[in-house]
Amino acid sequence: MINSFVRANQQVLTESLRKVVMKVPQILDFDNKRLIFRQIMKRHKRMAQYDDVEIVVSREQVFDDSYSQMRTFEPENWRAPMIIEFENEQGIDEGGLTREWFILLSKAILEENRGLFKQSDAGCSYYPTAVSATAHSDFREQFRFIG
Repeated sequence: MINSFVRANQQVLTESLRKVVMKVPQILDFDNKRLIFRQIMKRHKRMAQYDDVEIVVSREQVFDDSYSQMRTFEPENWRAPMIIEFENEQGIDEGGLTREWFILLSKAILEENRGLFKQSDAGCSYYPTAVSATAHSDFREQFRFIG
């Protein structure tokens, strides 16, 4: 009954009803929970305005450049829109440069000579290597950066 009422009139999703739902989440079905989540995220997005974060990397050193610039990010930096620029290249990041940066960074993370991950024998997955602790003095920070 509550689900039908919420579906018919989203205005009933007041703060007090949200508190009840948080304490007893079983009373709402998935669709209504998703509706509440989206409303909370929209409100959060309207309230939080983040400045763009510019990251300048070279294609040859994409991991090292990204790591050195991003390792000290605060949480609000991670939520901000990232503008990627490749050294000595012209281009405006409308999403394509960010996508390319992410692909290059992902490949660089998994490079075997970096010593962080090793490919499985079957070749379909990667796992952290035991030598990463000896290969890098800041291996914990690097794994934290990788996420």
